[in-house]
Amino acid sequence: MAVSLPKGTPENQKPGFLFNTHFILGTPSPLDTATIPDLLNPAPCRTTSRHLTSAPAIRRPYFCSEGDDCYSFVTTCRDSEYETRAYEPSMWVGSPVHPNEDRYRAVDRLRDYFNQKNVPGIQIERTVPLLTLYTSFGRNPTATMVYLMLPRRFYSNPPIPRDTMLFLTPFPPMMVFVKTVGGWLTSLHQKSQEMFEDLLRQAEPFLPNHFYTAEYNGPLTIFNRHNEIWYLSYDVPRCSARFGRGS
Repeated sequence: MAVSLPKGTPENQKPGFLFNTHFILGTPSPLDTATIPDLLNPAPCRTTSRHLTSAPAIRRPYFCSEGDDCYSFVTTCRDSEYETRAYEPSMWVGSPVHPNEDRYRAVDRLRDYFNQKNVPGIQIERTVPLLTLYTSFGRNPTATMVYLMLPRRFYSNPPIPRDTMLFLTPFPPMMVFVKTVGGWLTSLHQKSQEMFEDLLRQAEPFLPNHFYTAEYNGPLTIFNRHNEIWYLSYDVPRCSARFGRGS
């Protein structure tokens, strides 16, 4: 995908941003091995594309109310403990979370990008959810990456980050196992482990070494918060065979 600077941009204003070509080429990132970009391989893409093609029209869920744009999905089935969703292709801006920094420092970098710290210096409307990638080894899950989706109008020509720590990356169509978590994202190890065991018990085809959290509310929202824990699927979910597609 070509991303071009506006004509006449001075050399000293051209950001040294990284457009994640290793994601496009299917080569795993050292920070994000076996995660969303790895689903660019053919088998999962065929699976998710088929579900999206045959699925009903995508409706905006109620928990997307704080965003001007929302990551679109179709629920393909629901189990008693989780649901399975098919997500459409999308474009995201991401930032690493460094070992010695708070996760919200990385989130602030994403917010700055949306607040005109980009080329051509435009304000970008808010999107949800905020995704955080965690490695799930041990009792203390470690945040390694954060992502925000770009509005659809920028998919083909995204604004370029001025911050050299940010990168742009496409997400392919994909299948995700989702567990809803209310309130604040506390006791993350326990909640992610419970979902891990549910998926293992049902022999679901999921990637076990990483999980994502999806946050749909800003820090000023106190009540009725909506969060999710995601594990990625690498094949046709067994949930679909047991229950069929839900809505």
